[in-house]
Amino acid sequence: MESTGNSIAWKLEDLGALLEYFMSTGYYETEEVAQKALASMLMLEPGKYKGVAVSPLAWTKVEPDLVMVYCNSAQAMRLIQATVYKTGERVATPLSGLGASCMEGVLRTFSTRKPGLVVPGAGDRFFGTAQDDELIFTMPREMISDIVDALRKAGYEKGVRYPVLVSITEPVTVPDAWMVLNEKLKRKVL
Repeated sequence: MESTGNSIAWKLEDLGALLEYFMSTGYYETEEVAQKALASMLMLEPGKYKGVAVSPLAWTKVEPDLVMVYCNSAQAMRLIQATVYKTGERVATPLSGLGASCMEGVLRTFSTRKPGLVVPGAGDRFFGTAQDDELIFTMPREMISDIVDALRKAGYEKGVRYPVLVSITEPVTVPDAWMVLNEKLKRKVL
């Protein structure tokens, strides 16, 4: 195992085959760039795991290690708000567009035990029929009940919920909490 910045990359038996794949698909301009990208990718230790079970949450027969929620941007906003409700920690989302659903969604959440937001990758679009208006929010098993609970609490009393209520009125109504903050910052409001 070797450390590569904030991630851990396990040495592959045939690194050349993966680099050749990257170059043949045109994902990277040069082999040097492809090697740099490969060095930052999370990978599982060969032989440590026997497989992956994927199923709809309502039908699953196993206790999941993580949950992937396909959502639109407003739903993603609420899931992120629910995540930070108890922790105050931002949801980190490093993106490359390559192996997105698998590596950036499943593998990163599985390995780090942290939630994330993912733009579905090519495989998810070609084979999983992910649509242009979808994002994927991933969360580890141990955060599921806290996030569900926080969806009922985070901003809800002030009208921050899904579906997002749209109100275009004259004059524009600014939420009270924004006005209080504005006064403290001594700035003018629209």
